[in-house]
This record gives sequence, structure tokens and C-alpha cells, in this order.
Amino acid sequence: MARRTRARRAAQYVRMSRELQRYSTANQMAAIAAYAEANTLTIVRTYRDEGRSGLRIKGRPGLIELIEDVQSGRAAFDHILVYDVSRWGRFQDVDESAYYEFLCKRSGVQVEYCAEIFKNDGTFVSGIAKSLKRGMAAEWSRELSVKVHAGHCRVASLGYRVGAPVGYGLMIPTILGNENYIGKTVYNRTSRRLGQKLVKNPDNAWVRGAAAIEPIVDQGIFARAQKLLADRRVEIPEEEMLLRLRLTLRRRGKLNSHIINTTLGLNHVSSYVKHFGSLRKAYALIGYVSPRDCDWIDTRGFLRRRTIEACHRTRGGAANGTWPPG
Repeated sequence: MARRTRARRAAQYVRMSRELQRYSTANQMAAIAAYAEANTLTIVRTYRDEGRSGLRIKGRPGLIELIEDVQSGRAAFDHILVYDVSRWGRFQDVDESAYYEFLCKRSGVQVEYCAEIFKNDGTFVSGIAKSLKRGMAAEWSRELSVKVHAGHCRVASLGYRVGAPVGYGLMIPTILGNENYIGKTVYNRTSRRLGQKLVKNPDNAWVRGAAAIEPIVDQGIFARAQKLLADRRVEIPEEEMLLRLRLTLRRRGKLNSHIINTTLGLNHVSSYVKHFGSLRKAYALIGYVSPRDCDWIDTRGFLRRRTIEACHRTRGGAANGTWPPG
């Protein structure tokens, strides 16, 4: 669309991370509408992310679509109206927030924050104020994460269940390692702070509480079982794991999950998957090709990629008025 016909046309982006948030998307849109009227702008498109965290762009289809439309030239507007800096995102790296705004600016589309006291006009004062607001938005999430985690630990220490549901059924390996069966809840075995990678926490960071669960296993027996399990556990370097797998292949002539799990001295199949990514990758490292047809695994990934590409082409054809796509 010619620039003269796009002038004073705007898109609005609204986001909220939970339903009970103070500034709902409806409230944001009302404030944006008032700003647009005061600045003689016409809102022609709405992008929204409801119930989406602002920590990163992943999982925010509204913002992703907005950036793609701007970069591809499909955007029929020259302005993007956002309620404030925090609605654009609470990115933990403030440079990431600036990067997405820069992508819009480079394509000739100006991002404007309607409820901020500064005007996003590229001046020195505007840049300083915007950087501070981005840092404040990120810090708010960090502080909230610490407070929520402390609250969860406090509730867990009182014996209330926090996190995953209580295990169901009497599977023997679960009983041997789960303190629920001696009447305790355990919280904070793992954690994922601010959307980062899931990590296993050391035992001294676990939070144990006297749970409202009737124990069905004697604590003395449970403690002895833990000692036996610990004594049996031996850490083997990955090179040694592959060497043992290679020796087993030489003796048995083939490998599969049953052979690996029933051969003394070999790690469990799940251990090989954990260390090497998959059993096929472990096989490849020792030069073994399974006679089992595994082409369907590669085909599945190929079909998934082609489906995504087809969706993008279809969406692009619809946006350009060429439907159905040729």
C-alpha cells in the first residue's frame, strides 16, 4: 500500500498474562483509543496476546505475527500503539525488547506507548526514560518470581501440596523414592525460573513438609531403601557407557532396548537417551545401524516442517488477497 494512503493508520498491540490482571486488554484498548483520537490516528488492526507471559517472544503469536507483518511489508499502517512499555514485554534482556522495536522502526513503522509520560520520539531523554522502563519491567518479573517462590516454599513446608499432583497407584520404583509414602511432601526438586531451562535442584534446596498424607511405609524401612539405592548407583563416564555398549554388541551381535536393559553392567536405555539424545545417536557413536526401520522418525520431522511452511504460505496468500494460494 502506498505510504500516502497508510499515513495516520495504526495497529494496536495488547497483552495480558492472566485473566485477573489489573490492566485487561479491554482497558488497554480503551486507553489506546483515546490516544489515537487525540493524535488523529485511525486503528485499522489489532494484535493481541491474552494469557501470555511477557518474558519472551516465544508463545506470543500476536507479537510474532505483528513483527512478521511489519518486516514482510504486509502492514497497512505506519504506527503501532501499545499501552505501555511493560505490555510490549517484560523481557529479561532489555536489548531484546529494543531489538523488536528497532525491527519495526527499520521498516518505517513507529512504536508509540500511549500511557507513558515520555514521547517515543528518539530524543536523548526519551531513550533514557525508555531504557529505565524496560529495566523496571524486567525487574518487576524477577522480584515477583522470588516472592512467589518463597511463598510456595512456605506453603510446602506447612504440608500443603504445591506443584505436581500426588502420585497415584503403588508402583514399586515410585514407592522406593517418593517421600509421599512416609507422609511427607517434597517441593522444589526442580525449578524453572522466568521461563528459563528446567534445572534439578540439590537435595539441600528441597522443601519438605509434614503432609496431610497417612504414611503407608515405615520411615526406617524407607531410609534403609534409600541407602541401598545410593550404594548401587555408580556414575559411569560417557566414554565407558559407549565402550560397554560396543562390547555388548560384539557378544550379542545386535542391540535393542530389551538387550540393553537386561544386560548386567549396562546403563538403562533411559540413561543412554539422557546422555546422547536418543538411542539411535548412541548407536551411531559406536557404528551400529539398527535393522529396525526408523525412517518414520525422520519423515515425521520432515512433514512437520512442510506443514508449518504450508501454513505460512496460506496465511500470506490470504493476507494479500490471493486466495486460494496458487
